[in-house]
Amino acid sequence: MATTTAEDTDDCNIKPLDKKTLDFDEDNLRAIAEVYFQEGNKEDRKKELDNAIYFYTEGINVNCRDDELNAKLYSNRATAHFNLGNNQEALNDARAANGLQPTFIKAIERGAGACVELGLYEEAITWCDKGLAINETNAMLLALRIQSVNKSDRYTGMQPPINVKRCADAGKNKKGPQTHVETSRPVCQFYDLFISCFRVIG
Repeated sequence: MATTTAEDTDDCNIKPLDKKTLDFDEDNLRAIAEVYFQEGNKEDRKKELDNAIYFYTEGINVNCRDDELNAKLYSNRATAHFNLGNNQEALNDARAANGLQPTFIKAIERGAGACVELGLYEEAITWCDKGLAINETNAMLLALRIQSVNKSDRYTGMQPPINVKRCADAGKNKKGPQTHVETSRPVCQFYDLFISCFRVIG
């Protein structure tokens, strides 16, 4: 846990806005939401996740009309919840972010990861397929999809859509067989990632 310095404390000394005072034009509302977004990112980098959630929530509550910024607020709050083990809250925020920005890959990654942790493997596969339609070589989504297919009752005893095979990598100077993913998409060699590697958007 990072130590908060006096300077850090001053930077984060932002009080919640009284909704009655939010009689601002859209540019000002967006600027206020952006401040909360950046403060949330500062707290996240210090691993002060509860504080990060507080600032992201305040940014969301500003209700500016910038869908991209709001999606980032929801997505980063999902990350903070995920890293605290609040998987249902993380999934709820990922859904909100995806509703605002359907092609926002970070929110899709968070939704898939939260579903895996909740044991919602078929929904996780749906998230992964949605993301892989945008970026077919996304290593995290490939890994989560394989994990979900392997654990889903739907695919028990069936040939999974993505097959993991053992093959000899004779063309490389490595010992033993190498694992690769066989799919209609280009092969991704490094898909064995940990779900906990989620990072916020800066």
